[in-house]
Amino acid sequence: MKKVTSAATLMARVALCLFALFVLVPYGANAQDRLELSNPTVNDQPNVAVTLSLTDEHGLPVTDLSSSEVRVTENGVSQPDVEVYPYYEQATPINVVLALDTSRSMRGKPFRDARQAAHNFVDNLALNDKVGVVSFGTEAKLVTPLTGDADAASHAIDSLKLSPNTALNDALVVASREASRGPSPHLVVLMTDGANWKSTLSQSEALEQVNALHVPVYTIAFGKHANTQALETIAQSTGGKYYEASNGNALKDLFGNISQQLHQGYQLSYTSTTRASPGSPVTVRVEVRRDGVVSSATFTYAYAARAQTDLPASPIHTGNLPLVNPGRSAEPMHATPLTRFGPPILAALGVLALCGGLFLAGTPSRVQRRLAMFVSPFSYGPRRQTRTSFVGDLVRPLTRLVSGVVLRVLPAGQQRRMMDALASAGHPRGMRLPQFVALKTAIGLLAGVLGALLTHHALLGPLWFAVGFYLPDIWLSQRVKQRRKKVLLQLPDALDLLTISVEAGLGFDAAMQEVVHKWDNEIAQEFATALGEMKLGKSRRDALRGMSKRVSVQEMQLFVSAIVQADEVGMSIGRTLHNQAEQMRLRRRQRAEELAHKAVIKIIIPMVFFIFPSLFVVLLGPAIPVFMSAFKAMGH
Repeated sequence: MKKVTSAATLMARVALCLFALFVLVPYGANAQDRLELSNPTVNDQPNVAVTLSLTDEHGLPVTDLSSSEVRVTENGVSQPDVEVYPYYEQATPINVVLALDTSRSMRGKPFRDARQAAHNFVDNLALNDKVGVVSFGTEAKLVTPLTGDADAASHAIDSLKLSPNTALNDALVVASREASRGPSPHLVVLMTDGANWKSTLSQSEALEQVNALHVPVYTIAFGKHANTQALETIAQSTGGKYYEASNGNALKDLFGNISQQLHQGYQLSYTSTTRASPGSPVTVRVEVRRDGVVSSATFTYAYAARAQTDLPASPIHTGNLPLVNPGRSAEPMHATPLTRFGPPILAALGVLALCGGLFLAGTPSRVQRRLAMFVSPFSYGPRRQTRTSFVGDLVRPLTRLVSGVVLRVLPAGQQRRMMDALASAGHPRGMRLPQFVALKTAIGLLAGVLGALLTHHALLGPLWFAVGFYLPDIWLSQRVKQRRKKVLLQLPDALDLLTISVEAGLGFDAAMQEVVHKWDNEIAQEFATALGEMKLGKSRRDALRGMSKRVSVQEMQLFVSAIVQADEVGMSIGRTLHNQAEQMRLRRRQRAEELAHKAVIKIIIPMVFFIFPSLFVVLLGPAIPVFMSAFKAMGH
């Protein structure tokens, strides 16, 4: 029996290996481009247009597609004069209407996540693009019509209020009507976490009105209770796409992916030569042939009566959404005011500061690290022993002991967040995760003991421990914020130096090395870290994306995405750097103008409460006795 079982096991393993060799390997070898079609426009027949997006086997967008590589057939008949235009070369704006679910089921974190994702979508629109906002709860309401004012749209999103029920079908019609008021291309992005409830229109009636407007609807099922079947039907019927988002981060990524797909796609247009009876279906097949591999997709439209004369093919212009969704920059974290706990907390904080200073006393400064980096490789003779202090000799074994115990208790997710925060802060004073955890524990224990002793309440010890344990997190968040500001200020100049170096003949890695040699700042440290990772075997793409994740600045994400895309598709690095440098300077000027405009508003508060009262006292003060004497005379 054992022999039979072992033989069966051996045969199963052999079959699995054969399956991997003859099925999985050919599939991986013949991985081809992925072609998707959306937003068909056939209301101007015989002119037909459709949005085309093409990605390679790695999931990266294909940006060098030409008309000669595309073939279109209608009912099996090849169509002439096919034109393909990339979206990013057009200047016509895109009109997008956001239809957001504001039912009571969205209360709490889902509603905050939805508004945050909508804010990111609005922030990433191009200057000429327009956006409208529709909310649907008890009723579908147009909160703001199509507008190019991003601030107005953001204010409309902030003003959304929750209400019972979900009028999804009504919102579908209201949003589509508003989107159709703008020129093509236009679309609706509809997000909901539930199903239609108490709409005045049924789904079939709503789809009939939307299809007559020729507005594609991109539907997003948010959470686990959304009616996925109804949302899929809406997307398929209108020529849009269907997505699912299980949480707030996934919803934010989906909004970014929609923007990215709109920008990285192509607009395919041609003049149909098909002749048929009105109302008969016309099946369109689009084939893309690249490097001997053919990718294809189809869609169907209803034939309409048209003139017999052939009209010249006219390209359908598109909008210009940003290439990459950078997401929002990290918001500052503010410390909770502790003064209300009374004078004992002041003494406790003084002792904590003293302990922290002793803990960090043995860490070399930036000047010492630079001297060690440049001088030690060229020193001659026997190397001197590094002098250590008594505090350092005492703290190091305690740090290993405490961190080893605490790290076993802390969740892996919290450890990962602390490691990411330390990396984003540039590892201040060379601090790593064990040292940071030991510092948090030491400050927490000291705060708990001192708090209990000074307040004479032993039960408050855990509260003081929690306060002390999270104080280093506040300090670290401030370091991260400061470092991101410095990187944001240094990046335009670094891009200029990179551009000059590459145009002078250096490679991209050598240009980054030149920045590291010339400068001693945060951007040079990040470049040095990325170069070190590449020397250890990481690919350039992974090293640059790691740098973008550590810095988490929108401009850095745009720069890294542009370099990675140029490297993948074989574009000129010099030209890409030149374009990025111009965009960085433009964004820096726009940021300065934004701060200047905000300063005008912010200065109103001190003027009203401090400057104007002083002026009134100076100007009207001498006249007050005169007025009082005049009023007394009138009384007599």
